[in-house]
Amino acid sequence: MATNDRIYKCLNPVGLQDPVDLYPLAPRLDRFDGKIIMFNMMVNVEQEFLTPLEKMLRDDYPEVNWIFRESGPPIPDEEFRAADALIQGVAF
Repeated sequence: MATNDRIYKCLNPVGLQDPVDLYPLAPRLDRFDGKIIMFNMMVNVEQEFLTPLEKMLRDDYPEVNWIFRESGPPIPDEEFRAADALIQGVAF
């Protein structure tokens, strides 16, 4: 058999993803205008990541009242209840 006639077989390292059922914890917001959305990072992250993300969210959704928090003391209950939505990030 010549080198050009060889057939190589390999497995895809990504594999196959089984379907996953999603169960929302809360209903989605119907509109964003005037809503208060809290973005909370649970662990200190590099500013090279958080600062551009904050700018992008503020630019893309100017009608939202954003509250950005980094790790620190727990969110006060009254501040937490005042938000219409929460984006919680965890970094390692």
